[in-house]
Amino acid sequence: MVNKKGISLLVKGIYIIMAIVLISIFINRIFSLNAASAEETRSMELRSSAMNDLNMLDGNEKCLALKEKGKIEDLTVDLSLHNVIDVEKLNDFSTTFSDTEPICARDYKFGYRVRVETLPINISSEEFRNKTPSEKIKVYIPSMIWEFGSSNFSKDNALKKKLATSISVNVYFNESTILPGRMAITIVDGEMERFLNAIEQACSTGKSIQFSMFFSYPTYLEKNSICMDFLSGKNCQRIGCEIPLSFAGIKNPGNYKIDVQPSQNLIKVIV
Repeated sequence: MVNKKGISLLVKGIYIIMAIVLISIFINRIFSLNAASAEETRSMELRSSAMNDLNMLDGNEKCLALKEKGKIEDLTVDLSLHNVIDVEKLNDFSTTFSDTEPICARDYKFGYRVRVETLPINISSEEFRNKTPSEKIKVYIPSMIWEFGSSNFSKDNALKKKLATSISVNVYFNESTILPGRMAITIVDGEMERFLNAIEQACSTGKSIQFSMFFSYPTYLEKNSICMDFLSGKNCQRIGCEIPLSFAGIKNPGNYKIDVQPSQNLIKVIV
């Protein structure tokens, strides 16, 4: 027979087990909410940067915006037309920045690639003379595509977040030809992007940058590109900075302290 003391101990044991289970569920719930919150925050940051980059590209005359003369209170001023892209600048960007981000719209948080595409125009109508059709008029302008920005991104475990979005634009060819289109951006948060952005920022500002980050794969300098050996193969991103880079490389996965030291003749990356 079980005495009262034994029953009391058994009941206490059951309560302790129930308390442990409830605490575990509560802690797991907190971690899940924190993880969901962090994921949502990262998505919002990525989307915000994507829109900022798009608005800078199509609204700044140093980027793609069409520059025109206008008058305000009898003064002639230069005007950048928002959402109107100069095709000459677009042609230049697709060549000059075919595999790196344009200088006028560098994103020092993430990496991105942009695709601009005009909508095809297909018009068929009849020209009338003396109220009778005289001839058919056909106008067909095929879709045109331009791309620029980083051509390779982080993959596998090094890829943290990826997002694509777009805005409507108009591409200016001349006074009689302005075609509607879309400017789409693919923006990426990853280890290779974070590392490369630190180098680019140190290069453009001339100031040293110290930070810590985890590298999931071997990372090294190859010619003028930063490369990573992913599980699915090697990817490289070209460095936009024209100053030579000194970087011994990282062979093993792990957390590293990085010190980027720029000068006029050399940028040293010390691990």
